[in-house]
Amino acid sequence: MVVDKKEFYTKDDLKKVIDHAIGQNRLDPDDADFVKQIALFTSYYRQNIQRFAEDYLGLRLKRFQKFLLYMIHNHLYTLLVMTRGIGKSWLIGVYACCLAILYPNSEIVIVSHTLRQSVNIIDKKILLDLCKKSKRLNNEIDKVEKAHNNMILKFKNGSTITPAVSSEASRGIRSTCLIIDESRLVNNDVIQSILQPTSHPRQASYMDLLEYSADNYNIESSRDIYLTSAYFKVHPLYAQYKDYLAKMVDGKEYFACALSVDVAVNNGLLDAKRLEAIKSQPDMSQVKYAMEYETIFYGESEDAYFNLQEITSCQVVNYPFLLADNTDHRKGKEFKTNPKKLPNEIRLISADIALMAGNSNDASAFILFRLIPNDKGRYIRQIVNIETFEGSHAFDQAKRLKQMFYDFEADYIVLDCIGSGVAVYGHLCRLTEDDERGQTYRAFKVFNNDELEGQCTESNALPCIYAVKGNQQFNHDCHTRCQDMIQRELLQFLVDTEIGKTNLSSEYQFDAMTPSKQANMLSPYLQTERLISEMINLKTEVKSGYIKLRETSYVARKDRYMSLTYGNYYATELEQDLNTGSDDDLWGSIWN
Repeated sequence: MVVDKKEFYTKDDLKKVIDHAIGQNRLDPDDADFVKQIALFTSYYRQNIQRFAEDYLGLRLKRFQKFLLYMIHNHLYTLLVMTRGIGKSWLIGVYACCLAILYPNSEIVIVSHTLRQSVNIIDKKILLDLCKKSKRLNNEIDKVEKAHNNMILKFKNGSTITPAVSSEASRGIRSTCLIIDESRLVNNDVIQSILQPTSHPRQASYMDLLEYSADNYNIESSRDIYLTSAYFKVHPLYAQYKDYLAKMVDGKEYFACALSVDVAVNNGLLDAKRLEAIKSQPDMSQVKYAMEYETIFYGESEDAYFNLQEITSCQVVNYPFLLADNTDHRKGKEFKTNPKKLPNEIRLISADIALMAGNSNDASAFILFRLIPNDKGRYIRQIVNIETFEGSHAFDQAKRLKQMFYDFEADYIVLDCIGSGVAVYGHLCRLTEDDERGQTYRAFKVFNNDELEGQCTESNALPCIYAVKGNQQFNHDCHTRCQDMIQRELLQFLVDTEIGKTNLSSEYQFDAMTPSKQANMLSPYLQTERLISEMINLKTEVKSGYIKLRETSYVARKDRYMSLTYGNYYATELEQDLNTGSDDDLWGSIWN
């Protein structure tokens, strides 16, 4: 029923209807005036759901929240790209409750990449927050059914809010409104083949009456709502966002909107000091900040050497090789997700060295490689951890390399032996006292350079260091080999940080850990993000037939990338010892 525009209802009028309904707790069919009032009341608030949240539930909303609630409800398909800290989970909890109350027998399903995240919207946002702020919302809820780490929120009018996970386990879950939280992490195939096919129009009771039996009379279409932060342009999310924008402009029932961190700051949801602290965090790169807070979809530079889509296709490693800190090491702690060394597996650590702090691209980067032979005589190169150091002393870096060497059960160290790397090598080729761990490490020495090998005077030194010295030809080969391995998908990286956090949470009591322990476990994923940012911001130059890659002003460093190329270069050298089988094109693209 549509409200007669000639009739005007004040807030007091509507409040009387609300109070009467609460007092009655049910509709009296013999009270014709009350029936009419309820019909008008319902129709009015269905067209102004943001006012329902304020007038009926008694919630205080920011202006942008009112706008979003109105636009979400008046479009069948919504995509919101929102900054972190703006409260998108809280807002979608408000919308879900309003929808459930105003539309009896609604089946609202909230989907996330983990069931826990979906449950948290109901448990923490609705039950622990909204219900405390609204007695009327409490009155509308019938019960909460809990079972096996899941729950269903049931309303007295037959509506339900159900959490779900983006997997095969959600097959068969029916919905009249499908809400997909952090949709960039949800597999598109799951949405299209499992979740959307079971979306259906709301089964309102009045539709069973004879006067409403005509085909498609007032059929309510199901709704799809996507909430997410921005990501790389190669992700399907970017194409979806552009598609929604185009259809919205054409007047179709689509709504797309991006809200940056400025909206959160201007509305008091984030303060400027906190934002500055976030920017200065060591794991917050410019690219990551642009995507997560400025809602900018990011892509490689126009003349980039590496293709972002090819790189993200190689993000298939679920777990890092976690390194214990000194305290945990003394206790003998082991991480159950650390992979055991396979037969014929080779492990190496590549190191690009810098000692002086201050320059934007002046840092050391150590990368852990697992080289796993495949059936074609190649090594799959898995990057399982990265550490960086700024301004560290040569002795400290040499000690850390030896710690990592033994913790990782490494076979080789690939060391940059030009400039600062020589100083680090000077400490590597001596006995090293590790007071924190109470150990003495034997000397290491170079095995592929007679001059550097001769600098080591320890008779029992372990010949495990492959020395690299860059020049135009070597750097050119490093770049081409790295690109080739990515295109062949033989160079593999850790998955996205959010997926990594989910993986770790399923294996460890992650939330119970101290912030420093959590940071240590997430660091390999975050370092991988920064490595990828470096790679897609390298501009290509060709001089005298040699490829040279330069940093852009946006990401003015490439220490992780150079370390990556050193390890990959030596991995290619080691492949010559493998049986190449029938792969006739094995070396074609590498040496051309």
